[in-house]
Amino acid sequence: MKTAVFPGSFDPITLGHVSLADKALAVFDELVVLVVDNTEKQYLFTLKQRLETVRETFRKNPNVRVEACGTFVVEYMKKNGLTHLVKGVRDLRDFSYEAEIARCNQMLNPQCETVLLLPSSKFENISSTFVREIIRYGGNLEKFAPEPVIRLAELIHG
Repeated sequence: MKTAVFPGSFDPITLGHVSLADKALAVFDELVVLVVDNTEKQYLFTLKQRLETVRETFRKNPNVRVEACGTFVVEYMKKNGLTHLVKGVRDLRDFSYEAEIARCNQMLNPQCETVLLLPSSKFENISSTFVREIIRYGGNLEKFAPEPVIRLAELIHG
């Protein structure tokens, strides 16, 4: 079984992320959605909330496993015998950044192979940053985030 790792902060998970996961599952048998926790980053949602929304988003898909990661992704991959990493790129800026990270990851773990995927065109402008702004101002999330994120945002705004 070929497994890939799809890492991100998922603060919050967006419909763009879901689209990328679906595309990755067309190539790989299993996908580990790895919710990364960087202690130096300021998150809108706690790690627990991010894990819950991601798990709920993929709960009906037996080929998706959701896990937390507080270390280098390549170290997680090495420890778990995984070799493929999936990342999404929306534009040339994303591509340049992800290509640089992919090269560094290979220096840390020569078995690490990065697969870059383009989101569906209707999701190419969606970012977690944009979705966080919609949440902060109580906007409509229907076109941007899965139902678990919408429910969590409603709790914030009562």
